[in-house]
Amino acid sequence: PEVRRALRDFQVSFANRPGGAVLDGRDIGTVIAPGADAKIWVDAQAEARLRSALDQQGGSLKYAIANVSQGRAYVVGTYANPQELERARKATQNVKGVTEVTLCLFPAGSGPARRLSDGEVRDNILRLSGIRTREVRVHVVEGNAVLIGRVRTEAEAEQLQESAHIAGATTIKNYVRLYAARPVTP
Repeated sequence: PEVRRALRDFQVSFANRPGGAVLDGRDIGTVIAPGADAKIWVDAQAEARLRSALDQQGGSLKYAIANVSQGRAYVVGTYANPQELERARKATQNVKGVTEVTLCLFPAGSGPARRLSDGEVRDNILRLSGIRTREVRVHVVEGNAVLIGRVRTEAEAEQLQESAHIAGATTIKNYVRLYAARPVTP
C-alpha cells in the first residue's frame, strides 16, 4: 500500500506539472488525472483480447488460432487434456467485443497417421475449391478441417465443403456463411 500510494502521488504530481504531461497506463484517466483537459482511450481489438485470454492459459492454448469477425469468435487448435479444454471455455466466456465463441479444439495427437501434413491438406482444400478471397479461413488441425468466413454464393460454400472432403480431412467443421444479400435499389 505504501509503495502504491507513493507511486500514485508521484504520477499525480507529474501529470499536474506546468506545461502538462502525456501519461499512458491503466487508471491514468480515472485515478491519476480524472480532470485532465484531454484524454485518449486506447482499447484493444476483440481478437487481441481473445488472444491474450488464451495466452494466459498456457499449454496448447497459447498456440491456438483466434479469429474474430463481427463479434463472432472461433478458436482453432488442440488441447492436451479435459482440464485444458475447460480452461479454454472459461477463458473465452467474457471477452470484451466477443458476443459468441465457437471452440474448434481437438485432442492433441488425435489425428490419424497420414501421409499428408495438416498444411498440405489445407493447401489442397484451397487449391481444389478455387476460392480466392481473404474472407475465408481454412485451418486443418490433427487432420480436421475448420472452414470459417463468408462466401458470395451457396455454390462456393458447397465447393469449399466438397474440397475439404476430397482433400482427405478427417472431419469438417463448416462455419462458412453467405454474405448478406443487399437490397437492390432502383
